[in-house]
Amino acid sequence: MSRRGTARRPCRCHPPRVISATTIGPYQLRDVLGRGGMGVVYRAHDPRMNRDVAIKVIRGVEPGAGRDRFLREARSVGRLRHSGIVPVYGVGSLDDGQPYVVMECVEGRTLAAAADIRAAIVTLRRRLDDSR
Repeated sequence: MSRRGTARRPCRCHPPRVISATTIGPYQLRDVLGRGGMGVVYRAHDPRMNRDVAIKVIRGVEPGAGRDRFLREARSVGRLRHSGIVPVYGVGSLDDGQPYVVMECVEGRTLAAAADIRAAIVTLRRRLDDSR
């Protein structure tokens, strides 16, 4: 929310883009897992821990207070432990100042795929109900 109480729109001046680097800090980028209105999520390898991680690079976060708030919130989430929350392993900033968050790489369906499956189940139930 802005100070005036209206919802902020995603910044269009920094659209999500795939970075050309092969590493972010100590992490070796493998591939792009997804992109959206806020940024890009990469699969990367952490050679120190010998595990894959997900790195979300945020675009359009305002320098200064906006960036600091994002990093503070990421650190807060990193202290939480719950089966429904993906663990945060770290935070940082790229050379251009854009923040990123490093988290557990969770394998599974995308939200879109899960929604498609749910829609198919609802359609099948309606057809079964109609046939009775």
